[in-house]
Amino acid sequence: MEVMERTSQSLYSGVQRGKKEGYIYLTATDLNLTQDYLSDSSAHYWIQADTIHLVGSLSLPGRNLTLNARIISSDGNVSISTSGAPVPSDQDFVQEPKADPGMKAIKNGDRGGDGMDGLDGGAGMSGGHMVLAAERFDLKGELRLVANGSNGGRGQDGGDGMDGRRGEDGRDAEKHWFYANDYSTPGGNGGDGGNGGHAGHSGNGGDAGCIFVGYVVSSGEHRITMENQVGIAGAPTLPGKAGAGAPGGIGGYKLETVTVGRTSSVTRVSNKRDAGGKDGMDGKSGLIATNAANGEPAKSTVVQIQYDQFYGSKLSKTELYKEFSPINLETALGASLERQMLTLHKAGLAYLTGSEEKLEESAILLDWLQRTTPDEAWFDVVRALSDYSAFQGSMLDASIQWLALRNKSIILLSQLGQGLDYFSHPWNWTPLMPLDKYQDLGGNLITAAQQAETLYHEYVKAENDQRGRVKILKDTISIAVNRINDLDDQRQKSIIERERLESEADKLYESILSNEKHLQKVAEEFVQALRKKLALDSLKATFDLVVNGVALVTNVTPAITALKTGGAIASAVSNYWNTGKSIVIDDPFKNTKTVEKEKKKKEAELSKSIKNVTTVVSSGLAVLKDGAELYDLIGQMNAARDSFGYRSSMLTMSREKFENMLKPIYKQMPEEKVEGYRKAFNQYLNVVEEYQGKIQSVKAKHLEEAKWFAEMEQRRADQERIRQAMGDEVDAGLPLFHTYILDLYNGLKLALTDFLYQEYQAYRYMVLSKDFFPFIRDSHVAELARIHADMTIKLKNALNASENPVQPFKNVTFILNEASFPEQFEALRDHRTAFFPLSLENKLIREKIAGKAHMMVSDCHIQLPGARHSAGSIHIEYTHSGHSTFLDSYGERFDFVHNKSHGFFEYEVTPSEDAGDAGEPKEYIGNLSGGAVGDGNNRIMPGLLSIWSIEVPLEDRRGFTLNEGVDLSQVTKIVMTLAGKAEAYTTPKVPTGKLSAFAAKKPISEAFADHEMFGLPGNGTEVVQADLVVIEL
Repeated sequence: MEVMERTSQSLYSGVQRGKKEGYIYLTATDLNLTQDYLSDSSAHYWIQADTIHLVGSLSLPGRNLTLNARIISSDGNVSISTSGAPVPSDQDFVQEPKADPGMKAIKNGDRGGDGMDGLDGGAGMSGGHMVLAAERFDLKGELRLVANGSNGGRGQDGGDGMDGRRGEDGRDAEKHWFYANDYSTPGGNGGDGGNGGHAGHSGNGGDAGCIFVGYVVSSGEHRITMENQVGIAGAPTLPGKAGAGAPGGIGGYKLETVTVGRTSSVTRVSNKRDAGGKDGMDGKSGLIATNAANGEPAKSTVVQIQYDQFYGSKLSKTELYKEFSPINLETALGASLERQMLTLHKAGLAYLTGSEEKLEESAILLDWLQRTTPDEAWFDVVRALSDYSAFQGSMLDASIQWLALRNKSIILLSQLGQGLDYFSHPWNWTPLMPLDKYQDLGGNLITAAQQAETLYHEYVKAENDQRGRVKILKDTISIAVNRINDLDDQRQKSIIERERLESEADKLYESILSNEKHLQKVAEEFVQALRKKLALDSLKATFDLVVNGVALVTNVTPAITALKTGGAIASAVSNYWNTGKSIVIDDPFKNTKTVEKEKKKKEAELSKSIKNVTTVVSSGLAVLKDGAELYDLIGQMNAARDSFGYRSSMLTMSREKFENMLKPIYKQMPEEKVEGYRKAFNQYLNVVEEYQGKIQSVKAKHLEEAKWFAEMEQRRADQERIRQAMGDEVDAGLPLFHTYILDLYNGLKLALTDFLYQEYQAYRYMVLSKDFFPFIRDSHVAELARIHADMTIKLKNALNASENPVQPFKNVTFILNEASFPEQFEALRDHRTAFFPLSLENKLIREKIAGKAHMMVSDCHIQLPGARHSAGSIHIEYTHSGHSTFLDSYGERFDFVHNKSHGFFEYEVTPSEDAGDAGEPKEYIGNLSGGAVGDGNNRIMPGLLSIWSIEVPLEDRRGFTLNEGVDLSQVTKIVMTLAGKAEAYTTPKVPTGKLSAFAAKKPISEAFADHEMFGLPGNGTEVVQADLVVIEL
C-alpha cells in the first residue's frame, strides 16, 4: 500500500537474521533497508520482505546482493552500490612508481647492487552481482544501481642496477737502499654492474557485476538507472636498467734491473706496468612484466517477469540464464517460504481489522500469495524431471508447507469473496454460547498464548546462544503437537455441523420452489399491468422481472438457477478429509521412496481441497478484478456492518428501492392485488435470503475445514523440517527457525483472538451494541487479554446505564392460516419441513410488537387444531433458522447470525364434540412437554423475528413411530405461541432516516394494542388462550 506499508512493522516478526555459507539472510514483513543492515562487509546478503523501503545510499563493495519483495519503494533519490572497493594505496604505485635501485659499490672492484624488483599492483575488486525482484517498484526518485569493477593498481617499475666500481690500480714498485724493495702489484678487477629489478605486475581491472531487475507490474521501474563498468587494468611497468661493469685497475710500475758495465747492475722502477685488472661485466636488465587486463564485462537488464518466477518457473527469455550465468537466477527470483509466511500473517492482521482500507490491503496480499506459490501440478512437473536443480530440490523438500500456505491464502481470499470475516463467520455472526460462559472460559486460551509468547521472547533473547535456541525449539515442537490435536478436534466438529447445514439448505430449497409457485400465482394480474407500463416485449420477460424480482434485490441472477448452482458448488467441495489416517513422514525406518510417495499423497490431498475451494471463490459475491481491485465487496460489507448486519451484506438493492421502482404500477392496480403481490414477494424473498445464508454457512464450514487441514499438514511437515535442520547443527537463528516459532505463536494468538471476537459478539448481542471488535494489531497477549477483562466493565456500564429492566413476555401468538401459506401447509401435510418468515417487513407484525424492543424467545409452543380426531399426542419439531432481527430500545434495527435452535413440542389433545366460535370443534390440551428455545444461561435466546420451520415427523431418528393417528388433511391453521424477554422503548431519538422502511406509517391503532385480549378461557380448554397478543397472518 504505497510507502505507508513500512510503518506497519509487525511487533514480533522484526528482522530475522541468520548466516550460512558466507550469506547473511534477512527476512522481514516490512523492512526499512538502511546501511546498518549491511554492516558485515565479508558476507553476501539475501534480503526478503513483503515490502522493502530503500533509505539513503547503500554500499556493499564487491558483495552480492539480492532483494526480493512484493514492493520495493523509496521516498527520493537513492543508490545501491556493489562496486568493487578501490585498490588500497599500498597496492597502487602511482605515487611511488619505481622500486629502489641497487646498492652502490663501495670499494673498488665491488659489484654494483641489483635493483629491487617492482612490487605487484593490487587486482581491482570485481563488482558484486545485484538482483532486485518485485511485483512493482514504487520509486519517488531515481534508483541508481552501480556494480562497477574497480581499477587495477599500477605495479612498480623495477629498480635500476648500480654500476660496478672501478678495479683498484696496482701498486708501483719501489726501490729501497736500506731495506727490501717493494714490488709492483697487478690492477684489481673492475666490479660487475648490478642487475636491474624485474618490473612489478600491475593489477587486472575488476570484473563488472551483473545487474538484474525484474518487475511484474509496470510502475516506477523507468526510474532505475544502472552502471556496471569494468575496472581498468593498472598501467604498464618498466624493468630496472642494468648497471654498467667498471673497468679493471691498471698494474703498478714494475722494477727492472739494468746492467751497468760488464759486471754490475742497477735495480730501478721501470715504465713497464704490472698486469691490469679485468673489466667488470654489465648487469642484466630486469624482466618485463606482462601487461594487466581490464575486467570482464557483465550484463545488466530491467525485464518484465511473471508471478510464477517467484516460485521457480522458467523465464520466457531463456537466454537470460546464460547471459547472467554468474547469478543463479532461479534461486534469486524465488520467494522464500519464510517470507511468504510472514506476508500471510500480515494479510491476516489486515483482514482482522475489517476496515475498508485494510480489507483491500488483505485482498491484495492474499492475491499476491496465491499467484506466487506453486500448486501440485508444478511439483508434479519438477518431480518428473530426470534431473532437477538444487532450488527445485529444496522446493520439493518443503512441498507440503508450500501447498498448505497456498491453500490458506486462497481460503482467506475465498472468505473475503463470500463476505465472511477472518474466522470464516458472517460479519455479524454470534455464537450460541452466552456471554457469561465466555467470561469463565477465557483463561485457558490466554495461558496457552502467553506460553508461546514467552518461548518466542526467550528465543529472540538467546540471539548468540546456539544451545539455548535449540532447547527452545524443542519446547516449541511440544506445543505444536497440542495445537495439531486441537485443530483436528475442531475440524471433526465442523464436519458434523456442515452436514447438518447442508441438510437444512436442501429443505429450504424445496420451500423456495413452493413459494415461487405461490408468487407466480398471485402475481399474474400484476405482471400484465407491469408489462404494459414498462412496454416490455413479452409476458415472460415481465414475469421474469417481477417473479424473480429477487434477482434485483439479492445477488442471485437469475434467482432459482443460480441458487441451485451455488448449492451444488458448495456440496461439491470435497469432504475427502472426513476420514483418513494422518500420514507421518518422519519415520526413520521408511526409505526415501516411501517417504516421497507419502508426501505426494499429502500434496494431492491439499491440492484436491484447494481446487474445490477455488471453485467457491469464483462463485462468491466479489471478484478480484485484474488481481488488485475488489469489485463491489468492500462497500457491501461495510454498509452491512454500519446498518443492518450480515444479511444485508448480500443485498444490491434494498426492498424499499424495489418498492419505489414499482410504485407507478401500484397506482394502476387494485389495492388488494398490490398487497397480495407484496406479501407473496416478501415471503418469497425471506426464504431465499435464508437459503442464501445457509449456503454461505456451508461454504464457510468448507473453507474453515480446509484452512484447519492446511494448518495441520503444515505444522506436521514443519516439525520434520525443523528436526532435520537441528540435526545438521545449522545456525539456529536462520529465518527457517525464527519463522517456525513465530508462526506457531501467531496461530495461538489468532485462536485467542477468535475467542475474544466471539465473546465480543456475545456482548453485542446481549446489549445491542453498535461497538465493533477493537482494532487488532500485532498485539502482545497481555493487550489481547485486556479485551477479555474490558468486557466485564462494558457489560456493567451498559446495564447501569439502561433505563429499562428486561421484561418477560408471554403468549405472543401467531396464527398461520393456510390461505396465506398454501405451499407451507402442503409441505406440512407431506410431513416435510414448512418455513414461516416472521419479519419486520410484515406491517401487521411490526404494529403488533410495537412497544417491545430486543424481543428474545425462550419458549415455543405449537398447536395444530384439528390434527387429531381421537385423543392422543402430537409431536411437532420446530427450528429457529439462526438469523435474529431486533429493534433496540430506540427503534434501530440489528441483525445477527448464529447457529439454528432446534427443539420439539409435544402435547396431549382431547377433541370435544362441542363447537366453539366460528363452528370449529373444541380441543382440550394437556400434558405439555418440550418447547424450549434458549434459556439465556447455557444458550442464547434467539430473536423472535426470524424464519421458523415446523415439521410433523412420522418417525424419530431411530425409526420409531411418531404421530400415529395424526391427520393433517383438515388442518387449516397453526397456532404458534412464543414467550421470552423484551425491553421497553426509551425516549425516541431524532429520526435518522435509516429505518424509515420499518417505521409505522400511522399511529398504532387501538385494534392492535398490545394489551388487547383474545380467545377463550385458558389451559385445558381451547387452543387460543387468554392473555394473548394475537397476530393472525
